[in-house]
Amino acid sequence: MIERRTFLLAGAALALLPQKSEAAYAVNFTVLESPYQTIGMLHRDLFEFSASAPSPVMLNALGYLGGVMNDPRIEQSEKQFILNGAAWLNEQSETDFKKAYYHLTSAQRNRVLETVIQETWGDNWIWTIYSYLFEALLCDPVYGANTHAVGWYWLHLEPGYPRPKSPFTEDKNEAI
Repeated sequence: MIERRTFLLAGAALALLPQKSEAAYAVNFTVLESPYQTIGMLHRDLFEFSASAPSPVMLNALGYLGGVMNDPRIEQSEKQFILNGAAWLNEQSETDFKKAYYHLTSAQRNRVLETVIQETWGDNWIWTIYSYLFEALLCDPVYGANTHAVGWYWLHLEPGYPRPKSPFTEDKNEAI
C-alpha cells in the first residue's frame, strides 16, 4: 500500500511534467462546451479519484475521448450517441433539479445516474463512456491518454513490447 505522503509527492512531480501530448490522437482542449463538461463530470463520478487511483484528468480521459470523436474510423452513429447521451443526461438533470448535470452536487448527480441507468439508452451510454474511460486507463501513452503511464503504474501492468512509436501506421487505416 502506498503511503499518502509518497502519493502526494509523486502527484506533485507528475503535475510538473509537461502535459501537452506528443500524440496526434488525443485532443488538448479546454472543457467549455456542455457535452464535454457533462462527460468530464461523469468521468469523475464513474472513476473517483483516491489516494491510490489516478484521476480521469491524470489519464487525459477527456482528451482521449476528443480523439475518438475526431477519428474517422469511429462510426458516426457512435459519436452521435456519445453526444446525445450527454444531452439526455443534462435533460434528466434539468427535469429533476433544474440544473445541468455538471452543476449538481455529488448526491444529486448520483440520483440522476440511478434514474438514467434504469433506461436502456442510459445503461448503454454509461457503458460506452466506461469503455472509453478504460481505454484511456489502459492504452499506450502514445495515444495521448494514460499520461506518463499512470494507469499502468496503478494497476502494476507491464506493457506489451514492442510498444507503438506513433498512434497509427503510415496509411492511417490500420492501428498498430
